[in-house]
Amino acid sequence: MIRPFEKKLDHARDNTLGTESDYGPELVVFIPFKGEVRVKSICVCGAPDGMAPSKVKLYKNEETIDINILEEKKPVQIIDLAENLTGEVEYPVSQ
Repeated sequence: MIRPFEKKLDHARDNTLGTESDYGPELVVFIPFKGEVRVKSICVCGAPDGMAPSKVKLYKNEETIDINILEEKKPVQIIDLAENLTGEVEYPVSQ
């Protein structure tokens, strides 16, 4: 679930706030912005039970987003993730 930075650890207090995929181990999250933005970093927090992603692929300026993007498009950045239960690890996003 995408949430504001100050609420990034809410999933630790409420286990209904997690995100699961209907496609097995892959999850596609589409975040449409209403204006021009510059994303400097991302933070991916895993669940307390050890369920956490190991990798994130970033795409930008895509109008059609579905699970096929994983096979059809090249990501602009791939980030290998460490286990991050406390939300202390942030990953810089290349521009």
